Amino acid sequence: MSRDGKKHIYNHTEIMLGKLTKDFRLPHTIFPLSYDLLIQVHLNERGSETSFFNGSVTINVYCNKSTSVFFVHAYKNLNVNVDKVHMFMLGDKNQTNSTVDIKEINFDEDAECYRIELKNPLQSNTYYKLIFEQFQSDLDTNGEGFYLGKYLENGTYKYFANTLLEPTYARRVFPCWDEPGFKAQFRVSLIYPKRFRSLSNMDLAKSEILFDEWRLDTY
Repeated sequence: MSRDGKKHIYNHTEIMLGKLTKDFRLPHTIFPLSYDLLIQVHLNERGSETSFFNGSVTINVYCNKSTSVFFVHAYKNLNVNVDKVHMFMLGDKNQTNSTVDIKEINFDEDAECYRIELKNPLQSNTYYKLIFEQFQSDLDTNGEGFYLGKYLENGTYKYFANTLLEPTYARRVFPCWDEPGFKAQFRVSLIYPKRFRSLSNMDLAKSEILFDEWRLDTY
C-alpha cells in the first residue's frame, strides 16, 4: 500500500528499473517449488561473544513466463555473497542441463530483496535451480528470524537459538520467496555443536556426528 492507502501496482518499467518500495510484491513469473536449506549455528553459551549462523540454500524454481529479471527476498542484515550465486536450467529428472548466465545482482534495502538480472531471458514452462552458496548473519535478540534467546537456571543464563519465520521473517534467515502466496517443500539440514540438541515441528530424517564437535540433523 502507498502512504495514501492506495495499493500501488508496479508496471513493467518500474520492475525492470528496480524502482521498488517496501510494499513491493514479488512477480509470479518465477516461483519456488522446493528449498534445500543448510544452516550451521555458532552458538556462544556465555553470551559474551557474538553468536551467528552461516548457510547455503538450493531452490528449485519454475518459470511460467519468460523474464530476464526476477527478485528474491533477503533482509539487510543477511550477508549474501553475490559472487557465489548460481543458476542452472534443469532437464529430465531434475538433472542440471545448462548454466544460466547472471548479468548483475543488486540489493534493494527498501523492498528487502535482491534484483537478479540475467544475460538472457528464462524460458517459460521450464524448471531451474537457483543456488545461494554462502550467506551469514548474527543471531539477533529481537525475537525475529533466527534469533538468540536465554533463560535463567540456578542463577546462570543459558542461551539457545530459535526461529520465528512468520509472517515475513524467513528472509532474515535465508534468501527466499517470503510471501504467503508462495508455497514450497523444504528439506532443512542443521549443523550445530553436539552438546546441544535440535527440535523441530518437522520429522527428523537423519542425525550424525561431524568432526567430533558437530552434529548434523536433517529434517
